[in-house]
Amino acid sequence: MKRVMPDNGTTRTVILALALCLAIGLNGGCVSTTLPPRITEEQRALLHKTQFGLTIGVEDPEDGLVMALGKTHLFARVDHLKNFTMPPDLVARVEEKLYGTATIPIWTGLSFGIIPTTVNESWGYSFSIRRSGTDAPGVPIRFVYSGPTTLGWWAIVLNMLPDRTMRDADNHPRFIESLAWTITAKQNAIESLNAK
Repeated sequence: MKRVMPDNGTTRTVILALALCLAIGLNGGCVSTTLPPRITEEQRALLHKTQFGLTIGVEDPEDGLVMALGKTHLFARVDHLKNFTMPPDLVARVEEKLYGTATIPIWTGLSFGIIPTTVNESWGYSFSIRRSGTDAPGVPIRFVYSGPTTLGWWAIVLNMLPDRTMRDADNHPRFIESLAWTITAKQNAIESLNAK
């Protein structure tokens, strides 16, 4: 009986596909998170025209908010409040802390990623902006959205969709753009803080 050997081209393709999947998985590709909804072209046009020209200090210990506000490029300077030698124009205070959903993906781990684990999570920031040197109520900014996070090999497929990412959602350009738009929508109220 003659034995049929697999085609070398097919074997190489299968090995290459498996190596690619392994490389993606080891680089965080086994996680898929939801991105916020896209802003409209009109919102984007207004966003690109907005620059407050004000400094803003973030009350400690909010590293994430400092980085996110800095990436919006809406303010002249964003830093921890303690790092300002002169008081900043504005102060940001976190009003609600948002955390991911704690989960232990037991079946995903035991199946080496074949059985996916999906949990619903919320991302974003809920904070207020007030004039420096006052405890008066500030302008509330709430940018929060929810969606599924999937762990396991199925995440590689999900990450091909336009509304998903294998990166942390809060580091994605679409997240920063949506946060910037949420702040821009309150432009008049924020600018009035500095006029008082």
